[in-house]
Amino acid sequence: MDMTMYLILMVFVFIYGFVVGEYKLFPYNVIDRVINIKKQIFKKEPKALMMKGYSDTSNKVEIDCNSIERSKTMVILAYGQGNSANGGEVKYTPKNNVFNTFDGKCYRADDPLLGATDNKGSVWGRLADKIIESGMYENVVIKSIAVGGTPIVSWTVSGTGIGYKGRLFGNYHSRILEADNELKSLGFTITHILWHQGETDTINGTTTSEYKERFLDMLKSMRKNGINAPIYVAEASRYGKKTSKEVVLAQKQLVEENDDILKGPNTDIIDRLDDRTDDGQRFTAMGLEKHANAWLAVLKDA
Repeated sequence: MDMTMYLILMVFVFIYGFVVGEYKLFPYNVIDRVINIKKQIFKKEPKALMMKGYSDTSNKVEIDCNSIERSKTMVILAYGQGNSANGGEVKYTPKNNVFNTFDGKCYRADDPLLGATDNKGSVWGRLADKIIESGMYENVVIKSIAVGGTPIVSWTVSGTGIGYKGRLFGNYHSRILEADNELKSLGFTITHILWHQGETDTINGTTTSEYKERFLDMLKSMRKNGINAPIYVAEASRYGKKTSKEVVLAQKQLVEENDDILKGPNTDIIDRLDDRTDDGQRFTAMGLEKHANAWLAVLKDA
């Protein structure tokens, strides 16, 4: 090889290496995933495969569940991944009759919501205030069980999967059934199921058929176990700058093809710089406000 060809090859290798590293293309993405999985497997501390969610009740205000008028109450089961959990940038304290059930008790809702992972802000308290102020209901009970970073496969009957930064996740389907059992034991019936998930499946490259199959596996078990409330599916796939046509198409087709699956808001379009945190994944205070307004519009239309 003469010197000219050698220099051209070196320049090409340098440019290719820069592009791969900058845009995380092959083989960078594969190597990065393997390294992250290895780090998770060999962590010295216990793996967080079955996270309980936020559970500190020391600053929460417990109330008598029987004091909540059932006939005028909206009961929300909210779950999915981080943007359905307590992953928002700013905490919120509802002003109205908004309650959060956890471990067989009722509390005044206050971020972080008990039962979901992360320890910051949630969209659900904001939404609940808006629902009450709109006149739809007088009280809102929230059962929040979302787990940040989870792929949809971890919510199926028996699946496990890889999620945020290569973290290994266990199976969380039992959390859905346990949430329903807890609410029933307290005298509540779920009226609305709000599903916001899909960002991790964008990174995982989940196909439309895979997403639909996994969602329907989850839903079939829920119906079999007597959870009959309509489920609202958000169009959610944005992970930083990336979105997934495959995941969003699955979410749309689930609504189109099933009478008991209803259209949730499109939160991928909440993407201005001041709507998201620096990593582009979680919502800022402004983003949370838009997120809550988007859910309100959907629920009022329904």
